[in-house]
Amino acid sequence: GWIVTTQILPLSRSIERSVLKLETWRDRATRERARRTLTVQVTDGLDIVDSEPAAMKVLARALEVAAPDHSAELLLADSSRAHLHVAAEHPINGPVGCPVVSPSSCPAVRRGSTQVFEDSEAIRACPHLARHAEPCSAVCAPLTFIGEPMGVLHAVGEPGMMPPRDLVEDLTVVAAEAATRIGTLRAFAKAELQASTDVLTGFPNRRATEERLREVLADPDGAAAALMEIDGLSELTAAHGKGASDRAVKTVADSLQLGARPDDMIGRWSGSEFVVVFGGSSAAEAADIAQRLREDAESALSRADLLGVQVMSGVADTRLADTVRELLGAAGDSLGFARRARHRRRAVATRSSR
Repeated sequence: GWIVTTQILPLSRSIERSVLKLETWRDRATRERARRTLTVQVTDGLDIVDSEPAAMKVLARALEVAAPDHSAELLLADSSRAHLHVAAEHPINGPVGCPVVSPSSCPAVRRGSTQVFEDSEAIRACPHLARHAEPCSAVCAPLTFIGEPMGVLHAVGEPGMMPPRDLVEDLTVVAAEAATRIGTLRAFAKAELQASTDVLTGFPNRRATEERLREVLADPDGAAAALMEIDGLSELTAAHGKGASDRAVKTVADSLQLGARPDDMIGRWSGSEFVVVFGGSSAAEAADIAQRLREDAESALSRADLLGVQVMSGVADTRLADTVRELLGAAGDSLGFARRARHRRRAVATRSSR
């Protein structure tokens, strides 16, 4: 009997080890399938949307799947990369409420890898967790895009318990996919802005301004547009160089921006011309506003010691034009009349002073 026992026991133990290995492999395979499914769902969900707010809704749902039993949030940096704000949160369990204020002060962002903290009161705990409302464990997965820090994804759980491996890996996946999509959206938005923005003034350039004018022309409520020109710019360039003329353009642009109403749109049309669209205003009302803007701009030029440069304007009603060319042609005719009248006044003043 003892011979049989000595033969069966090792075999039984071998079978038990094999079963344990199979169960471990099966569990690992199940987790991997679930992670691949999560990755595909998050990637496809983010790929479908074309704006950052829409991406945040996808990521909120992803947090619910990746961290069903934890509070979780996504903190994103603003354009200056100096401040973090809550961009998405767990739709059921709510946000973490992490007090970190900037990417540079987050250990996970600084280290560039997911950080796991067993207890917020431990020696090696993140200092921001110590300021959490209650003791907790935490997972912090950073978001980086082409080496640039973008934010961090947080989840918290019970203190004194190491966060589950699945939670750590799933949040790392979500953070990576979020960084890729948000970074791409921001890169596209930046490229579009640069393509439609005048470098010197920061106003919409001619192409973007023309698109806006087409929208205004299609609006049945109508509006008014002013063509504003800096007169004497070429003479200023000839006498003092391009730097002086650029300073004059920027001075006028800053003055227009300061004096325009919140709903008015200003665009740079050419080297010496701006277009101002006055939404909801008649041509008569717009002419009064344009006159004030013109006077303010000339005062700004005078304070900047940019003498011999003046600003003129011409206004047209969008309801009297069918195309951008017709609209600005009418505004240009009005501006030309103002230019000739001013030049006549200038000539009379010159003769009177002799």
